Amino acid sequence: ACTRVQVGPSNSQCLGRPRAGRHGTRGRFGRLSVRANADVGEAQVREGSAGNWVEEASLEFHTAFDKYKAKMVQLKKQLVGEVRLERYNAANKLKERMRTLMHEFPEPVQRDLQNGGELFVGQTVRHKQYGYRGVVLKCDATCKADDQWMLLRRVSTLPRGAEQPFYHILFHKADRPNAQPAVQTTYIAEDLLELDPLAFPIEHELVTQIFTEVADLETYVPNDTLDTMKDYWHEGLY
Repeated sequence: ACTRVQVGPSNSQCLGRPRAGRHGTRGRFGRLSVRANADVGEAQVREGSAGNWVEEASLEFHTAFDKYKAKMVQLKKQLVGEVRLERYNAANKLKERMRTLMHEFPEPVQRDLQNGGELFVGQTVRHKQYGYRGVVLKCDATCKADDQWMLLRRVSTLPRGAEQPFYHILFHKADRPNAQPAVQTTYIAEDLLELDPLAFPIEHELVTQIFTEVADLETYVPNDTLDTMKDYWHEGLY
């Protein structure tokens, strides 16, 4: 027999034995999924410890975007801690908070956050067009590259152009064998990215320097080194 705990609005998960996945046996808590639940009402979200932590400045998308992405990373770190201590009830509450976090923002901002709600630092992703895998290093509310870079990469032809979030991605080396040795990251529009937990683990020499691998959840959490990686946020490494 196994003990089941609620991990979402409509599904439960067995914690009594590990599950087999693409990369072998996963931990007892399973893969991290924080897909936003659009059916959760504002009153439900604000119950308990969630509270109204969003300031008036969050009415502006750029501010809301930064707050949302940072808070998701913070909650993810807390979730990892609870799973490692096998405190699964607390972990489930954190997963639910992550699913519903964007509902703590005003409705116009919620709509803008919805598209990339699961994309934040440490999440594994896949390029929709080229198929290569990677892990998110940094999130920008809009494209920060210069006009020449955007022209060469035809950013204007994307459905949402440059006025959409862009993400710095540390890519899986085997997926881009012809990349120049100096190139460590790519810079990708949200239109071209999709969350892919099966992309874990990412093979790149910088992964272990920047992230802590969480095999039980098949994901990564950033460490303090990431704040020192500013040299990678420039055009030459995209």
